[in-house]
Amino acid sequence: MEMAIGQASSSRYIALNDKVEDNGNRCKIINSTTCCTADRVTGQGDAGEHVSKCGGNEIAAFGVIDDADVCSIVFESTKKTESFYILYPRAIGTRVRKGYKRKDKNGIVRLRSWVCKKEGERHEKHINRRDRIREPKAITRFMRSHRKIRKLDLHQAIVMQQAGIRPNHIMRLLAVQAGGYHNLGFHITDMYNELNRQRQIAVAHGDGESAIAFLSGKQGGDLNLYFKYAVDGHSRLNRLLWADSGSRDDYRCFGDVFVFDSTYNTNHYKFSLVVLRGVNNHYSTCIFACALIVCEGDEGYDWVICTFLEAMNGRKLIAVVTDGDKSMQKSIKKFMPTANA
Repeated sequence: MEMAIGQASSSRYIALNDKVEDNGNRCKIINSTTCCTADRVTGQGDAGEHVSKCGGNEIAAFGVIDDADVCSIVFESTKKTESFYILYPRAIGTRVRKGYKRKDKNGIVRLRSWVCKKEGERHEKHINRRDRIREPKAITRFMRSHRKIRKLDLHQAIVMQQAGIRPNHIMRLLAVQAGGYHNLGFHITDMYNELNRQRQIAVAHGDGESAIAFLSGKQGGDLNLYFKYAVDGHSRLNRLLWADSGSRDDYRCFGDVFVFDSTYNTNHYKFSLVVLRGVNNHYSTCIFACALIVCEGDEGYDWVICTFLEAMNGRKLIAVVTDGDKSMQKSIKKFMPTANA
């Protein structure tokens, strides 16, 4: 496997996980281990230890390394390679960004490049766009490759978010603890992105259970919230319908006519979103219920309409507006024979 070392105008390649020889001899391997103590970061390697300052903090450089030394380094993984190419440029006051990568037919990365932050040129049409011209800032932004949320700050932010504290207030508290925003090392956008990523990780292997748990929890504050779900033969969620108290009240007042809409795109699990909506006395859209179903055929629509009528205490409507789907119209006639569809 190879990786590219990008500079402003050129790229060179060294091998990863393969033996690299220089003049017939095996080259040395630098173990890029780091140790953080307060604001001091030190790096150890065969090239020696060197500490420099960047932005008031002491940053470690892996010795005085030139291009030839860099090309003689062998890394055990792309993760360790990336760590090196983030720490080393930081020590000399610059940064890198990810370039391109190539994989083989088995999905294994065979080529990975990191390039200088100024590598390449922007297309002229983007440079001349007026909406992209910004006023100069008095303080330079954090370098992108060096913006990172510490694990301690992240765990603290997650706990505070679970307690109901908003991310902007969390950011302000962390800034006070660090002695100012300039000592944090990340933006509030990084905080939002990381908190969202942690939520996605938490439900990655249990989305269905998380959805049911969320709706069950909502019933504690909304006693009229209704939801019903069904599972397949493998105990996997395949149907879900829900309507809160506001939606049920709207249907009781304005449920003479509604729109049966299933034209929304499917999500990652190929679930179709069905929205049952109508219009109130102010000609504003009101949502009566929503459903997620795997199959949009007769069986799926039968379940949605039957469950919807159950949620609305059996109150049937006068007319239904559909998108012309034959299966949908068949289900409506089956459970609401007097409704115009």
